[in-house]
Amino acid sequence: MKIAYSPCPNDTFAFDAWVHGKITSTIKPEPVLADIQQLNAWAYQALYPVTKVSCFTLGKITKEYAILPSGAAICNTGPKIIAKEPFLLSELSNKRILVPGLDTTAYLLLRTLCPEPKEIGVCRYDEIAAKLMAGSADCGLIIHETRFCFEQLGFVEICDLGDIFKNKFNCPIPLAVIVAKKEAYKEAALALKASIRYAFDHPESSQDYVQSMSQEKDIQIIRQHIQTYVTNDTLQISEEGMRAIHTLFELAVDQKLLPRESLSFYETNHVCYH
Repeated sequence: MKIAYSPCPNDTFAFDAWVHGKITSTIKPEPVLADIQQLNAWAYQALYPVTKVSCFTLGKITKEYAILPSGAAICNTGPKIIAKEPFLLSELSNKRILVPGLDTTAYLLLRTLCPEPKEIGVCRYDEIAAKLMAGSADCGLIIHETRFCFEQLGFVEICDLGDIFKNKFNCPIPLAVIVAKKEAYKEAALALKASIRYAFDHPESSQDYVQSMSQEKDIQIIRQHIQTYVTNDTLQISEEGMRAIHTLFELAVDQKLLPRESLSFYETNHVCYH
């Protein structure tokens, strides 16, 4: 069965044991790796039975997919806006910004928590820093590994949208989840949870796979990435984590960026909370 996820360290850490047969599963996975915006686009087509998606995209696909109880990226830090020169967030209305996709949670946070930028450009997440260096925009919205090395590249932080969300709503920031179609749900849920538990119990086991797929090869950056995005909610989404997703959806619905029916995901998802 094909399963789709990103090459980022938190995903490869989580899926390693399942993909490489280190756990027992009735499903033999065939991994398909792509950046998060591509994964979101595929999810709209319901292309794969198991896939990672941004929480923003989740709000648009709740009829086709349900959240798996494991694999989520729900944490206390989020996407950052960076630039070559510092400026106030209130000045964003005069700036051109690059974003890693219009279906990402990062973009949703930008739209709902920040002044409207002068211009928004879209490119793959791992191209943002280079395009900023080339002068393609005034600032960029960064995710994944780039957020751990942007200072080494000569950029400054304008703000962390996760901090803004957390301070405003007093909950962690829900960035992405793993979802499955009904026919794959039960077995995928068991396999992914076992895979993540194996990764927790044998943290060195996945290192070669994680490093081979990561955009950044520095092992310290990779470890920092995993420590940030792999939390207790990755092993099992907590009720606080589900409330955080609901809060994000409410924010998006208020801004007319998600349909109101997305708020019913609490009742329609087959997530086991305990």
